[in-house]
Amino acid sequence: MREQHACLNCGKNFISYGNKNCSLLCRREWYKKKNTRICKICGKLVIGRTFCSKECKYKQVVNTRKLHNNYKHTGVTRKKISDTLLEKELKIPENRIIQREITRRNNGWLKHPSETKKKMKDAIRKNMETLGYRNSPATIEKMRIAKSKYDPAATEKRRQTCIKKYGVDNPGKLCLWQNYVTRFGKTIRLQGSYEVRFAKILDKWQDDNIVKSWEKTRDKVSYIGLDNKNHDYFPDFKVIFYNRIMQYYDPKNNYLLSLPEVQHKIREVSKKIPLQIIKEEDLKILEGVQT
Repeated sequence: MREQHACLNCGKNFISYGNKNCSLLCRREWYKKKNTRICKICGKLVIGRTFCSKECKYKQVVNTRKLHNNYKHTGVTRKKISDTLLEKELKIPENRIIQREITRRNNGWLKHPSETKKKMKDAIRKNMETLGYRNSPATIEKMRIAKSKYDPAATEKRRQTCIKKYGVDNPGKLCLWQNYVTRFGKTIRLQGSYEVRFAKILDKWQDDNIVKSWEKTRDKVSYIGLDNKNHDYFPDFKVIFYNRIMQYYDPKNNYLLSLPEVQHKIREVSKKIPLQIIKEEDLKILEGVQT
């Protein structure tokens, strides 16, 4: 016969099978008696918890912090805590700029009364809304001086020079990505006006049976640059002629060809693949032959 145990709630003997109570009801009553506590803030009875509500828990946290700060911290430690809280607050961009302005003015911020501090903050915030959040007043003043020296005539002259030299009013437009449709209706992505102009020439060559096929290639060639590091070179076009000769073409402007690193790159890559550089003069000649 199995050994009997007394129920912890009602005291009745029962075959336990590992249980401490004779029934589920006794188990619930025993749990309530065991885990009933008094809330430390308001004095209410709670089951299974320390506080009766979130409000009481928050009050206890605040009281603990006050006690902790007043009796357990030295002046140096309190200063560190204050600096840490200020650093967290200054992570907000607006507050960070306000603090920077206060430090820059160096007018004895801590000596000012609260009303004066509020006026200073409002003045700085209004100044930021007018002049911008990212630049300091010193930088904004430099920008104003530079803007006052702006000459529209010089800008227009530079614009006309770019149109005459590059065909666009801004050299940055030369490297924009464009969609080009080949003679077979295939759309490819080309970067810059030089690639578009040479793609039209290749289409003309294919119409005249000068080349068998051409494509905007993704082939990669590795080389060692002037900095003795490995680099990758990506030629623009791969052309196959009817005699099965393959040739790579890469249109480049005269400015890039004048750079030492580009000249070194072309020399090193030409040793590995058949590469021909198409200059601006070459494009004009080829376009003139077509017309």
